[in-house]
Amino acid sequence: MDYNSDSPVILKIKSVYPGLKPSERRVADYILTDTESFIYSNLAAASEAANVSEATFVRFAKALGFSGYRDMHIAMAASRKSDSAEGIADLSVDENTSFEDVPSIVINRAICAFNNLKGIFDLKEYTKAVEALEKTQNICVFGAGGSAYVGKDVANKFMRLGKFVQASSDPHVQVSYAVSMHPGDVAIGISHSGETQQTVEVLRLAKNQGAKVICITNYEASSAAKLADIKLLTASYEKILQSETMVSRLSQLTIVDMLYLGLIQRNYKLYAPMIEKQNSTIVPMFFGQKSRNGGEKD
Repeated sequence: MDYNSDSPVILKIKSVYPGLKPSERRVADYILTDTESFIYSNLAAASEAANVSEATFVRFAKALGFSGYRDMHIAMAASRKSDSAEGIADLSVDENTSFEDVPSIVINRAICAFNNLKGIFDLKEYTKAVEALEKTQNICVFGAGGSAYVGKDVANKFMRLGKFVQASSDPHVQVSYAVSMHPGDVAIGISHSGETQQTVEVLRLAKNQGAKVICITNYEASSAAKLADIKLLTASYEKILQSETMVSRLSQLTIVDMLYLGLIQRNYKLYAPMIEKQNSTIVPMFFGQKSRNGGEKD
């Protein structure tokens, strides 16, 4: 089996799918389920196959950011992969899966998620996110369930850069954080679906206080993404029964690392000495190793 990632057009369609109108979903379903037919069809044939008007097909293309049908059609043909458009969804586990295949499936799911993330990643949004974090001193991170653990990673990293970071999995504490934010602060919301009610509501509270909202989510048309000033999209598509596996978290953690390292790169002279000082303190304290200037390891 080939484990290539989806094309950027397919990833874009999956990202906006939950927010599409019924007629637009018919277009999306046609492209996702019969990609080969779409690639070899003109506008009239594709519209008939999707059971929509040509105008609806054109509006769908423009909603994805293309100038029209032809632009989207060319992009799809140029980025077509040799495998099916199901991508990561093919790499699932059920009762018919061989037990011996599980490790390789997990590894290939991760590889596919990273390839998808690379294909959909928006450098402009990333730059805006790093600039927002660069300007602020106060960061609040919001997430529920597995996303809350990613929030802890955000806190651990950015506190090392001297930022004041608050992150808690307790919904009541998150509300307290949100209503205490001010203009110039940054709220980071983490939600794979972008529809976790707790996360959406605290992001709305933070935005009402004047905080800039960065959202890390899988779905561009989700409620959390619509609230955000800056959207950083993952591209991890999992079946419902396996939605709590590591794949979506890996994509989120990867974006966190991008933000952390991007901030260091832009302010290297400021942050490098801070990290060096922390490392020289932590190593002897927790690992029994004296400073670099002298002494021996235990």
